[in-house]
Amino acid sequence: MLTEEKKKALSITITKKEYERLIQNETKYFFYKEKFLEKKQENDELNEEVVKLRMIARASREEKINMIADRFDRIINEVELITDRKEIHTSEFEEGAHINPEIEYNNLVSYMRKLYPNDRSDKQKNYFFSRLTYDRRDMICPVCNAKLKIKSEYPESSFSLVDDRAVYEDMIFCGFYCRKCGYIRPNVYGYSKYNNTVLENKVISASTIADILEKKFTNNKSLLYQELCWKENGIRLSCQTEAAWIREAGEKWITRLYDMLHDELVKMDLIYSEAYMYRLHTLSPSNLMLDKGKAYYIWVYRTDHFNKKKIILFDSAEYNDPSVSADFLKNFKGTIQTCIPEYYSNLSGGVRFAICWQRVGVLIDRALDNLPESARGGSYAQRVSDLYKKLLRMEESVAGMDPDIISHFRSIKCRPIIDRIISMAHEFIDNRRSPDGIGFTLRIFEYILKHEKELLTYIDDYRIELDDGWCCNPAAVFTDGENGKKIIETPSGHAFSIKLYSVIKTIEANELNPTRYLTFFLKNITNMGENPDTEYLLPWNAPKECFDLFSD
Repeated sequence: MLTEEKKKALSITITKKEYERLIQNETKYFFYKEKFLEKKQENDELNEEVVKLRMIARASREEKINMIADRFDRIINEVELITDRKEIHTSEFEEGAHINPEIEYNNLVSYMRKLYPNDRSDKQKNYFFSRLTYDRRDMICPVCNAKLKIKSEYPESSFSLVDDRAVYEDMIFCGFYCRKCGYIRPNVYGYSKYNNTVLENKVISASTIADILEKKFTNNKSLLYQELCWKENGIRLSCQTEAAWIREAGEKWITRLYDMLHDELVKMDLIYSEAYMYRLHTLSPSNLMLDKGKAYYIWVYRTDHFNKKKIILFDSAEYNDPSVSADFLKNFKGTIQTCIPEYYSNLSGGVRFAICWQRVGVLIDRALDNLPESARGGSYAQRVSDLYKKLLRMEESVAGMDPDIISHFRSIKCRPIIDRIISMAHEFIDNRRSPDGIGFTLRIFEYILKHEKELLTYIDDYRIELDDGWCCNPAAVFTDGENGKKIIETPSGHAFSIKLYSVIKTIEANELNPTRYLTFFLKNITNMGENPDTEYLLPWNAPKECFDLFSD
C-alpha cells in the first residue's frame, strides 16, 4: 500500500492552463478516433457491397434473379421505389400475361375468364364461378305468399391469393319479382361488396392486400421476391402490380388506420418516445448498389408496458427539431418518458417528463472506458456504477409482477439507492478541484442533477421503465447497420411506407395475425359512411379469429 509520502513523490503538479490543454487534446483524440472508426465502418460496408455485386455478376441467370430479389428484402419503402422511380426492372423474366391494375373492369373480367377456364375437376383451379343460392323461404313473396321469379342478375368478381394460388371468382346475385302482386326484391349484392371490394373498379379482395403486406413487412419478402414465388406456382403477378395495389389501398384505407391509432395515442396519459438517427440509402444506376445518403431521424412513439392498448407509431424528419414532436403530439397532455427531453421542448405546458436511467448507464460506461484500470477502484465512476447495477438487479427481480408490488418494492428498496446516487452527485460537484473542469465523470453527475425531478418519477410511477428498451426495440430495425431495414430516398419521401410499417408493428404488438386483422379491417372500413363509428375496428377490439392463437 502506498504511503502519503510515496503518493506525493509519484504525483505531478501542473498548472490549470496545462490541465485544460491536456483535456482539450484528449477531447480532440476521441473526436478523431470516432471519425476514423466511422470511416472504417463505411469502407467495410462498401467492400461488402462490392463482394456481393461480384457474386451476382458471376451467378447463373436464375441465381442472379434470386440474389437481386434478396437485396430488396429489407427495403421498407419498396412500394415507392417501384411506383415512383421504376427502379426494379424485370427484363430477366420471361414474357407472359401480367395482371395490369390499370385495365378496365370489364376487360379484366373477360381476360381472367379466358386465362383461367372454369374446370371444376381441377383441384388447383384458379377460376371459380358461383351463383348465390337462396333458401326456399326467401323465394316466397312476403305480400301474397306466391313463388318469386328471377328478374335480374348482378355479377360480382374478386381476385385473391389463397395458399400461394391466384384465385379469381365470379358470383351472381339475383333480384326477384312476384307475378301475382308485382312485389319486387332488388339485387342483393351487398354481401359480395362487403367481402370483396377494396379498390374501386378493381377485383382485389381484402385478403389479397393483407397477404402481400404481411409478407412484405413481417416476413421481409420483397415484392420482387413475391413475384418470383407466384411465378414458381404458375401465377403471372408482377411486382409493379402488387405495388400499385398496396399504394392505392394504403393511401385510401390503411393510412386511415394510422390516423385512428394516432388519435388514440394522444389521448393516453403516458407514452414512451425517442428519436434515433439513421441513414437514407440511394440506388446506383444498376439498381444493385446501395449507397448511404444523408442522415435522417426516426421518432418512435408507443404506449406503456401495462397499457392494454398497444400502439407503436413511427414518424420521420430530416432534423431532430422539437417542432417535429410538437406537430405529432399536438393536444397531448400526459407524461412522456424519454432520455432527451430537449427534443420535446416545443410542446405545450401541460406535458410532463419522465427520464429513464438508461442515459445515466451510458454515461457511466463511457466514464469507465476512459479511466485506466488502476484508477477505477474507489473512483466516483466505479461507485456510481456499482449502485446502478444493483438498481438493475432489483428491477429484474420484480419484472412481470403486479403494479402494487412493483410500486411498493421501488419505494422501499430502490429509493435508498437512488437517494445515495443523488447525494453522491452533490458531493462530487461540491468537492471537484476545478470549477471549470471537464471530464466524463462530471457529465454523469451533471446529467443527474439537471434531471433529478424527472429521474425520480421512476419511484412515483410503476409504469416508468428503468431503461428505454421497450421504446428503442421497434426502432432497432432501422439502426442495426447492415442487418437493419433500409429506406431508399425517393422523390415522394418515405412517410407512406413508415405509416404502413407502423400499422403492422401495432398489429403484432397486440398479438394479432396481420393477415387476418387487416382482412377484417379492410372488409369493414370500405363499407362505412362519412362519419362512421370505427372504435370496434381498432386492434384491441378485434374479434377472436384475428388473433395469432387462431392462425393456421
